[in-house]
Amino acid sequence: MMDTITPLRIIYREMWFASPIREPSHFKPKLCTYVIVHESGGPNCGNFADCCKCVKDLQQKDITSKGDIRYNFLIGGDGAIYEGRGWYKSSISIPEYDAISVSVAFIGSYTNQFLTTVEWAAFKDLINFGVAYKFISKDYQILGHQQFRIIPEVYPIYHAQCPGRHVYELLGALSHWNNRTVTIYRN
Repeated sequence: MMDTITPLRIIYREMWFASPIREPSHFKPKLCTYVIVHESGGPNCGNFADCCKCVKDLQQKDITSKGDIRYNFLIGGDGAIYEGRGWYKSSISIPEYDAISVSVAFIGSYTNQFLTTVEWAAFKDLINFGVAYKFISKDYQILGHQQFRIIPEVYPIYHAQCPGRHVYELLGALSHWNNRTVTIYRN
């Protein structure tokens, strides 16, 4: 990661016209041990208007079942970081890890498409900021959503592709990357 703190270009919830939260989110401890990386699926975006629409659509899809958008942050093709649940609230992604992780999704699908340099830079800047301001442990580990094996597997096809092979390959080159498979058994 980078040694200097780069100012973040954060698009706060009000700026993308987030709907009110339907269910209270659980607060998480201040220091997160994991950064879990996703892709949102659906269309990619390359400008502010399209990215706001994508984030709003994702929230509308999640709000009925999850009470709000599932991710802490989302990164658009415009290089902006869109606030989902933010630093202080647990994501709703992998329940066993939600309270101890920051969930970051790249907006769109990255199985056949590459991240832009501004998306990748925004991701690294977000983590660097999180470590500097003690939202993320300095000994954090990065995991891709596809590394989690939930038994029984509910959505095995999509799960195996998230965050997309092109993102997954980039993650593998980072110093905090952990390439282990995490198996979680559920009744």
